[in-house]
Amino acid sequence: ILVITEYGEVLLVEPSPEKYRELASIQALDAEKITWNNPAFAAPYLLVRNAEEVVCYELPLVEEGPVEDNPVE
Repeated sequence: ILVITEYGEVLLVEPSPEKYRELASIQALDAEKITWNNPAFAAPYLLVRNAEEVVCYELPLVEEGPVEDNPVE
């Protein structure tokens, strides 16, 4: 899950009900300016903004293999 904090930090978080696990983070926007805007993602681009600035990141994408029909045990 990609999350943006109100201080302009973008976090990549593993979706797990067991515990919080941060996989990566970047300071995308100036931490002095509050950010309440939602991020926008259109593969491979991530756009984040606040009232005064906007940034666009090109994210590396990993191609997923085929989904298996076998249930997880």
